[in-house]
Amino acid sequence: MPYLQFQQPHTYLRPAPIEPMEVQRVLNLRTSELNQILRGSNVPAEPLLNRLYDLGMFLTGHFAPEHLYALMRRPWRYGQQQHPHQPLLHTMLGCLQHGRPDLIERPCLLIATGHEMPFAHQ
Repeated sequence: MPYLQFQQPHTYLRPAPIEPMEVQRVLNLRTSELNQILRGSNVPAEPLLNRLYDLGMFLTGHFAPEHLYALMRRPWRYGQQQHPHQPLLHTMLGCLQHGRPDLIERPCLLIATGHEMPFAHQ
C-alpha cells in the first residue's frame, strides 16, 4: 500500500481476487515455484497472491518483463547483506520461496519513493 500511494494517479488494489496464473505470468514463475512460495508462507493464499502481484507489477514497471526470469534468480545483494549466512535468501526467488517478500519489497519501496538504498554505497 505505501508504494501504491506514491503512484500518480493513485493506484488501488484490484477488487477481484488475483488468479495464481496471473501471478505466475507477471513474475515469470514456474508453477512449481509459485506452489513453493505459497507453501513457504504462513499467509493465506489470497492476500499473498495480491502482494505478489503488486510486487510483480512494480518489477515489470522498472525492468523489462523478458529479463524478470533471470533477475529473480540472480544474486540479490539486499538479501545477501541482510542474511549473509542464509544462502536460501540470496536471490529474489529464494526470498519469496522462504517467506521473506519483505527482503524484496523494502528496497523496491525505497526506489519507488526516491530514497537512497542502504546498500548502494558499499
